[in-house]
Amino acid sequence: MQKALRDKSKGIRESLFSDSSVQNIFHFQTPARIEIKSTVSGVKNYCVLTENEWRWVYGGIPYDIKWENYSFDLNLKNILKAFLYSRFLRLSPKTIGACDLRFVKFLSLSEYGHKFPWKNELDILTLTTEVIQYDAHAIYGLKAFYRFGIANQITGFENSFSSIIEDSKANNKHKQYSKVLLNEINMLSAEDENLLLEKLSTPINISNYIEFRNNVIFHLAFELAPRPIQIHSLSIEDMDEVISASTNEDYFSLWLPMAKKIGTNKVEKRVRKITNQLGQKISTLIEENKRFFLNTPLSPIFINPTRLSNGKSADPRLNVREISSIILEEMKQLGFGKGDGATLLRHHLAQSLADQGASAETIAEILGHNSTVPARAYIAATPAIAEIKTRALGKNETYSNIMKMLLTGDIISKAGSIKERWVKGMIGSQYIGGIGVCGLSPDTSCPKNPVYACYTCKKFQPFREGIHNEVKEQLQKQVQYFVDIAEKGIALDHNRTVSQLERTIEAVDATIDRINSIQ
Repeated sequence: MQKALRDKSKGIRESLFSDSSVQNIFHFQTPARIEIKSTVSGVKNYCVLTENEWRWVYGGIPYDIKWENYSFDLNLKNILKAFLYSRFLRLSPKTIGACDLRFVKFLSLSEYGHKFPWKNELDILTLTTEVIQYDAHAIYGLKAFYRFGIANQITGFENSFSSIIEDSKANNKHKQYSKVLLNEINMLSAEDENLLLEKLSTPINISNYIEFRNNVIFHLAFELAPRPIQIHSLSIEDMDEVISASTNEDYFSLWLPMAKKIGTNKVEKRVRKITNQLGQKISTLIEENKRFFLNTPLSPIFINPTRLSNGKSADPRLNVREISSIILEEMKQLGFGKGDGATLLRHHLAQSLADQGASAETIAEILGHNSTVPARAYIAATPAIAEIKTRALGKNETYSNIMKMLLTGDIISKAGSIKERWVKGMIGSQYIGGIGVCGLSPDTSCPKNPVYACYTCKKFQPFREGIHNEVKEQLQKQVQYFVDIAEKGIALDHNRTVSQLERTIEAVDATIDRINSIQ
């Protein structure tokens, strides 16, 4: 598969663009169109390319790049076109919009779009800093752009500058899972859940089509927690109904399209069982849809009737913005605030699974994640995790006390301790000191990483007055850092660093418990 992609990229370079060292102008031959990732199974999606404008649709939303609005010189403009073309070949348009196009926008607003190539180290350092300040996501566009230039040996891209760009990091204040890990997310309470279930159970007549359709979308968002793009992608063919021969009850399932699978333009689907209540609602909605437009195997389940004309429409499918607005409005009617929509319901489902002891693999499969690392955030955040682990391992109080005593040495007071033996170290960028003393002789250096390893070392004697809660918080932030890195595209099924940090956090908890028990 990788060889095929390399061969395909090589063929694109040879046929569409070339680097002329004589004229110092990069050439890109604009094709008429390119097939891009589709959101609907069986329907091909294209980006239409002209010299001055590129147009495409994703999730029912039209997008475009108006090249005449960018005052880049011909050389840079052609390089950017070739770069984006190569990205469209293998990535989702959403990813390109979130990273690459933000970087292009930065170039159009800054001096760097007019002074390419960037010729010295100071330019590169300043560029990376200003890109991050402009938009934290745009730095990923810059990194991909520079990798593209190096890989294709384009004039103006220097190997010596690559490491500077690759090492640049965004201090993203909106990390997707940080609030989960630090127990700061707004979860549905038991009362909220009952209120929501009551709303979903209230009968709505199909004659009020919009209200009925919105209720079905809301019910689906609560039950399976799909992303709006997945709801948008659902077609009639994705609905399965099994009529039981032995009972009067039917069984329903949905083939839910996956939203974040990369490397292919095909839509991957996974079957999800749904409740009979939701299944009956969707079946009723589908039958009503047939009255609006000619039914085909690829007819959408969720449509906007206002787009229909004489029973037909080029694209009656609800787009992702409309679906997001519907879920937000349904939540608002229950008293939830601004921004509490599909994402909140996804967090709630994931955290509910974690609280019930579901594995990271199970949570990742249900939520459609590329890796299990984000799921670990929910597992680490669950308030019931200690109880779950205790129940799973069959621990009793005596066993628990033995384990606590085996982790570290005795708990001591800071007063009277020898300062030269105090444990000092760094967790991430945070200095940690004064948490205890090391039992190693003064002239012996610790072979392990201080602070990280201390809480599982018998040579460590924790201070009764130590800042152990602060240590725990900093370790959680370190876990969060690795979770974010994994979610950015490093598809790690398992992360040993995260697992080791989790064990250290448990050891810190055990130390805190020991201190509290003797006070």
